[in-house]
Amino acid sequence: MDWQDYKVRNTNVEGARAAFEKDCATLFNIIHKDRNVKTVKVSVGDGGIDVFVGNIGVEPIIVIQCKFFLEAFGASQKQQIKDSFNTVINSVEFETEEWILCIPKTLDLKQNKWWCEWADAMKSKHSLKDDFIILNDGNNLIDLFKTHNLFNQVFKIEDSLKIADIDKKVDVIYKTITNDISFDETQIEINKANFYLENVPNLFGENTETHIERSETNFIYEWINNDLNNDQKNIFILEGEKGYGKTVVLKDLLLKLKQNNTNVLGIKADKYYASDRIELEKKIFQKENISIEKIVQLYKNENKTLVIVIDQLDALSQTLSTNREFIQTYNRLISDLSFQSNVRIIISTRSYDLNYDAELSIYKSNKYSKIKITGISKEKVQEVLLKYGINNCSEKLLELLTVPNHLDIFCRLPNKINIDTFSTLKDLYDALWKQLIYNKTALQLKSILNKIAAGMYQNQQITISNVFENEYSKEINYLKSNHLLIENNNELQFFHQTFYDYTFSRQFVENKKSLSNYINENKQSLYVRSIIKMVTEYYREYDHIEYCKTITQLITSSKFRFHIKTLVITSLGDVKNPTNKEKDIVSKFILIDFDLTKVFINSIFSLGWLEFIINQNIPLQYFDYQKDWKINFYEKLISNKIIKPGFSLKYDYLKQKEMRLSLLFRLFTNNRKDGLNVIIRVIEKLPESDEKVNFMNRFLINVDNWDVEKLLVQFEKYFHFNLEDKSRDNFWYYQILEKIFIHYPNFVLDKLSPIILKCFEEHSFTISFTYEQSTIIEKINNINPDLCFVYFHSIFDELVDNNKYEKEFDIVGSPLYKNSKFSDLFESDTNENADDIIEELLSKYIKLKSKDKVFFKSYYEKHKNSNSISHLKILILGLTEIPLLYKQEVFEFIKIIHSKNGFNGYDDKFQLYLRDLITKSFVIFSENQKLELANIILSVKHPADIYYYNDSNSIRKPALGFYGKKKYLFIDSLPNKEMESIPILKKTHQELYRKFGKLNVKQLDRSNISSGFVGPPLAINAYKKMTLNDWKKSFLIFMDIPLQRSPRFRYKVHHDSAAKYTTH
Repeated sequence: MDWQDYKVRNTNVEGARAAFEKDCATLFNIIHKDRNVKTVKVSVGDGGIDVFVGNIGVEPIIVIQCKFFLEAFGASQKQQIKDSFNTVINSVEFETEEWILCIPKTLDLKQNKWWCEWADAMKSKHSLKDDFIILNDGNNLIDLFKTHNLFNQVFKIEDSLKIADIDKKVDVIYKTITNDISFDETQIEINKANFYLENVPNLFGENTETHIERSETNFIYEWINNDLNNDQKNIFILEGEKGYGKTVVLKDLLLKLKQNNTNVLGIKADKYYASDRIELEKKIFQKENISIEKIVQLYKNENKTLVIVIDQLDALSQTLSTNREFIQTYNRLISDLSFQSNVRIIISTRSYDLNYDAELSIYKSNKYSKIKITGISKEKVQEVLLKYGINNCSEKLLELLTVPNHLDIFCRLPNKINIDTFSTLKDLYDALWKQLIYNKTALQLKSILNKIAAGMYQNQQITISNVFENEYSKEINYLKSNHLLIENNNELQFFHQTFYDYTFSRQFVENKKSLSNYINENKQSLYVRSIIKMVTEYYREYDHIEYCKTITQLITSSKFRFHIKTLVITSLGDVKNPTNKEKDIVSKFILIDFDLTKVFINSIFSLGWLEFIINQNIPLQYFDYQKDWKINFYEKLISNKIIKPGFSLKYDYLKQKEMRLSLLFRLFTNNRKDGLNVIIRVIEKLPESDEKVNFMNRFLINVDNWDVEKLLVQFEKYFHFNLEDKSRDNFWYYQILEKIFIHYPNFVLDKLSPIILKCFEEHSFTISFTYEQSTIIEKINNINPDLCFVYFHSIFDELVDNNKYEKEFDIVGSPLYKNSKFSDLFESDTNENADDIIEELLSKYIKLKSKDKVFFKSYYEKHKNSNSISHLKILILGLTEIPLLYKQEVFEFIKIIHSKNGFNGYDDKFQLYLRDLITKSFVIFSENQKLELANIILSVKHPADIYYYNDSNSIRKPALGFYGKKKYLFIDSLPNKEMESIPILKKTHQELYRKFGKLNVKQLDRSNISSGFVGPPLAINAYKKMTLNDWKKSFLIFMDIPLQRSPRFRYKVHHDSAAKYTTH
């Protein structure tokens, strides 16, 4: 009987979680039978407690936190533990003497190491005793249940025995009726289904030391483990050109997920062709009773995430297959899974198919996260080549081999000679064919390869049943032994899809077939599209003149349908380095026809073609599009009411210009990654107009990489901040600044300064950032915390210096001062206000950097003598983090504050921080230093210690009811042993304890008695500029604040100020 059985006995995870808390409460009731033990009802504000022992608010209590962590113990679980502990340790409602965490999971070595390190850090940080933090894991709890005779009750042993036999019989009946499977069986079936993807080779050639980790694998892994943005689907697209290693990236991802105990189902779409979901699932799992929908539900019931990887979805695209049912089956499956919160889906596809296949292009939307796979670095290529004894090759060859498939083909070559003659993929395949196929005359290798390729084309699939075994057994065994063919479950597949393209095209061309005749023979159906693409790509390298002749015929002849022309033109637009002959074809036959031009420009993903279009002066022509005589005549016909407006789109000037600008926008956005510098040069030359401003706004929003400095000029010129802050344009303004910050952080900070300062110029009762403002502050701080600290500290300095409180807010007899922008009159429950966000950013950084002695000592020396309480609070938080490291500085700082009467103010956060600093550092000082600190503590005063009132006889008398309360808080916060070792402290403590009883030293003392002048709670300047809405809001807030936190006199003065500074 274990905790898995416990979960089953309590129905499910939620039932087990609820039962776990009750059973833990029962256990601690028995363990502490002489004390008050209570469970806490789950509600907002329960203080992070499930069970407590003791009288809460009266005495220190034992807190028991119950977390039903049964499976996972990762970042999420660790954060929950931290949050629960921090809620308790920082509570102002109660004190804690012991914190116990109960979990059913038994931690492994790595997890135990984390726990011990974290617990030790917390005890050190908060000066806690050694046994303050306790872990009761699953084994400990079982022992305790057995010790206290609760085991049978908790694990329902008797009930289990009674229903075990019934369960068994019911299970058999249920499975017979529903044909269902269990969760454990599902995991086994998923692992079986991963076979194809898991066994994809991820080496270059045969050398086992040539695997290269790709950055894309880690990128996708991080996406899986991070939360989704609100507008993002649970689908990730890995796109790339052919041969860039998409399948290997996904194989490595699958292995990494499994290694880290993440559940994953890997599907190779090129292995499973199916016309409907049932057929697909039957092929994947080889069983009738398993569906992906059922699997997802089982994982959801277990509160587990399932990752589904679908590789080579492009194998089902129109480029390779005319049967649309195959890809529609996958699309429907993906669509259904996109609504499952516990599922993440990763898809791989070629870029060409993503852009041009109607079924795949839906994944281009920004709703889908995506990354375009890049090549391998030349340094990594050289590392692989060294494994094959090659240490000297040309830059041209290195560049060619940065494509992973090219490198793999090269490594497969038995004889790596004349290597610097290779410049294209066709050169590599020609060498492979010559060395492994052409020279083996004893075998019919060419014949079997052509038959396999023809069969694949006939079936419109890139796998084929091995029906050739009897006739070509030797040839197939040879090709498999040289890894040119792969066989799984009696199905054959080429080692790479590009080898299928090469083999089919080679035999087509060598047999001197006419492509145009072949197209007509097949009635120009969609069936021939894959042939056109494969053969033209092969012809381009094999016989460029014939290639140019063929594509010219296909583009210009009226005999060919538009879908044929479109395919040829889009393939042409995808060429990275067009030849002069290709440019001539475009100039003479495409750019003269606007319909063909639209297809061509929309298909350009090539720096070579981008530069060509620019050299043709097309951007300027489109921006400065002028009416010709035909358009003028058309408009005259409309004005004379001979034809109606909208009669012809072709001669509608505004529509035609709009189409040209949209076309230009698509050209620039499609090529913004590789052609950004070229695009900027063009933009600079375009004439200024409102159309250009709108165009530039749209274009800049779509730029991802802002490492080009000239872009900053364009941003300043065309993208302006809306001061009214009511337009969504500001959303994009912040989005762009975030991208710029990575490359030019100071530029971004300069842009943010006036925006942030303007927020603080507002004279509202609270100062707030918009969501976009707080988001960009958080993001840039995560990117460069060092620079952001310096930047925000300078803003902090400026705001504090320029907004000092009026004199009545200062501590009497002290040079210390507060300010109206970073006030601690009231404690905020959430850090949503602008001042809270900046203070929190600075405080977190200082606490983190307190480990850096050089930095922190420099910061300390700069600010120790400051009279700004806002600055001093941040410094105190840094000193409090590791007092032992800064023993001398802590002691000196306390004396400096004392010399400025700094301990004699109202009990605000500044005083609370000082109290905490003394509490955590007192034990580290020498005896003489402790005595000196004791005298400082004994001198602590509160402005309201003495309050004078007139009695019934109008005689002025002092009220001493609160005298010494603040001093008592400082004394009582000291470690008990230290306080009792100094007689005068012990004596004073005893006297004040009799007067005030037990108080919470972590709670601010907002006594409602004060003496002397009581100032209004806001700065006088603020009152002068407040609107009527501000006044309404301020009164609501003051009325909501309990009297102990906001003296009634302050409220009255606030009321009087309203009368003084408002007009009727």
